[in-house]
Amino acid sequence: MLTSFFGKSSPVNYLIIGMLIGIGYLAVHIFSLTPEFNVLNLIKHIFLTGLAVFMMMLVDFIVRKNNLTARNTYAIFIFAFFLLMVPVILQNGNMIVAVVFCLLAFRRIFSLTSDKNIEKKVLDASIWLALASFFYFYSILYVVVLYYAILRTPRVSFRHFFIPPLGLMAVFLLATAYQYMVNDSFGWFTGYLPEAEMDFSAYNSVKLLIPTTIILALAIWIGVYRILRISKVKRKQRPNYLILTLIMLGSFFIAFIGEVKDGSELLLTLPATAIAVTGFIEKREKVFSREISLWLIVLIPVGLLFI
Repeated sequence: MLTSFFGKSSPVNYLIIGMLIGIGYLAVHIFSLTPEFNVLNLIKHIFLTGLAVFMMMLVDFIVRKNNLTARNTYAIFIFAFFLLMVPVILQNGNMIVAVVFCLLAFRRIFSLTSDKNIEKKVLDASIWLALASFFYFYSILYVVVLYYAILRTPRVSFRHFFIPPLGLMAVFLLATAYQYMVNDSFGWFTGYLPEAEMDFSAYNSVKLLIPTTIILALAIWIGVYRILRISKVKRKQRPNYLILTLIMLGSFFIAFIGEVKDGSELLLTLPATAIAVTGFIEKREKVFSREISLWLIVLIPVGLLFI
């Protein structure tokens, strides 16, 4: 049933998945409302709900634009249930904003397989990553993926390698000018460069440990699977295939060394992992196997509610 329904890309699919994410966000926050809750907080939550749904649409856009999967909505379906599997993600507004900026950068990075407007695409990607770093500093490390994509461009030029530092510098100069004009200080850098956090005590919770283990196991299994079958991928599809694999595996490293260790950092890993899981499921010849896989992804977050 799930394979046939979400195997299509009709508008109702997007509506259902978008509502699922929106309801999930509201459910996570509705029990944490304080007496001081006011209109500004309401506007903030409405904005972040919309941003969470927009994040799902960006994942779908990247998938479709770059033919990362077949024409279906499995990727955003899996992404939505990954989100619900780790509800603490929806409590961190900064992480949601950071991942939206990262996805906007990935949109440009994947498009580098075309030789049109390469300079503009590289500049856009570096600017988006710089903006993401204001909300989650270590997301700036995705610049490594950007450089890898530059190396894979059809007509790579030496000058392309100088564009990312210029893009990053432009954003930081604007931020510095803003801080100087508003706060009469250049000291914002002290808060911008956080220390890596290695306190994983939050993962002592069963509700966080189980989904983390599942997502990590899936990523390792599918990462190895994707690496082993690189030679079987068509030459035309290989650049994006490798970029997705690099983003997926790199995301876990960035989440591991980052400044946040409350479970919300897993959001970094979910978009690429959801897309990679979709590609794996699509390779299953038997419909029954694909159906079971999708139902397991649905039932895990439901089961976690009763733990």
